[in-house]
Amino acid sequence: MAGYEYRSAPYLILRRDNTLQGFAGCNDISGTYLVRGDVLLFKRMIQTRLACFEGNELESLFLETLDNAELFTIEEETMTILDQNGEVLATFTGT
Repeated sequence: MAGYEYRSAPYLILRRDNTLQGFAGCNDISGTYLVRGDVLLFKRMIQTRLACFEGNELESLFLETLDNAELFTIEEETMTILDQNGEVLATFTGT
């Protein structure tokens, strides 16, 4: 079975219209997000379904992080995503 080669690190682009796009490690993702105060929820996430030789474990962790996201902080160009208990799940830096 043909597979897709690992191409880059996961990333997210959050747009002002509350849509997002990104790359999860193997597949492209898109969806919507909701922000209320310091609450951040990712919704209606869809992804391509490519078979990959690399990136599957990373993709699973990345998507699990987005599923568990509940809170966020932003300091300068760094966004930190936290779970409902305030535990850090991921940190993103802007470019």
